[in-house]
Amino acid sequence: MCLPVFETLPELTMVGKKGKLDVLRSVIASSTISSRFLKAVQLEAAGMRKMRADVVISDSRISTVIAGYRLGLPTFYVCNQTSYYKKSSKKLRLDLEELEERAIGTLMTAPLVLPPFFSDEILVPDFPPPDTISLPLMSRENALKKMTSFIGPLSLTTLVKPKKAEWRATKPRVLVTMGGQAFRRGEYDELKKIISKNREFNFIVSSVFAEKEERIASAQFVKFLPDILPYQNAAGFLVMPAGHSGIIESIVFGKPALLLPDASQPEQLSNARRYKELGLGEFLELKHLHKFEATLSKLKQNKEKYLRNISRLSALSKKEMNGALNIVKKCEEYGKRMSY
Repeated sequence: MCLPVFETLPELTMVGKKGKLDVLRSVIASSTISSRFLKAVQLEAAGMRKMRADVVISDSRISTVIAGYRLGLPTFYVCNQTSYYKKSSKKLRLDLEELEERAIGTLMTAPLVLPPFFSDEILVPDFPPPDTISLPLMSRENALKKMTSFIGPLSLTTLVKPKKAEWRATKPRVLVTMGGQAFRRGEYDELKKIISKNREFNFIVSSVFAEKEERIASAQFVKFLPDILPYQNAAGFLVMPAGHSGIIESIVFGKPALLLPDASQPEQLSNARRYKELGLGEFLELKHLHKFEATLSKLKQNKEKYLRNISRLSALSKKEMNGALNIVKKCEEYGKRMSY
């Protein structure tokens, strides 16, 4: 089956260094956002007309929501946050770090405020309360709660059985993944030094920051894994940033994780705290990265406890809380309404 594809434009550009967003450079890099946004809406609306779309699904893109709204189509907004971070402070004067944190919050969340008001439903790819990872980030306003449905994880793993990974190891396997956002480079460099000296685990580290494929002691560093699912399935533990999608993947696979929330991204810190609160794994803030080995050892020591909690949710994700199947049901329901 061949599906129509068309190219659109990015809404934001994020840059940074040493594990932290650079606010000024990000603002400058995103300075053409207004013109890009209008072009994106036009491109996406034209694409929807051409393919004769019946339903629109936007994964956190405001341009897609606006295009669907302008065409009068049923529009679903997929997101894991409907309330936005506000840091409380009793001090009259804020230090530079607090000012940066607020600026980052404004920069990151501005494009996310409007979409719910142009959507028919908000679909959250998470478990329903009380097991929701993103629960602290969900709005308590009734108008938004009435529009919100928790559909369960959107994960390829719930539909496809992973192949077997070529990963020989005599020690517990740990898969470390780190995306390509520039501000994570410093974090990767520091982690590489720590992991290269560790003798307790067998690591595979997948990151675009790996300059070459190499093995150091019991760690293998690679730039890219063509099919990461087999390695996630074979690992005993996962190490990754605290983005919502990655956390959900760890739950679907039933693998306890050590989360490393990005510095100054409060939604990641919220996710990480919630993950630990639900008894699914551990987290470590970037400023405490020197405790990485001790925290990973703690994860191994408490593995049985974490597995009990995570296995229950993993089973749900493959049954009634299969987000992929649930979103198809939504599309079919609204598609029928638009069929005459």
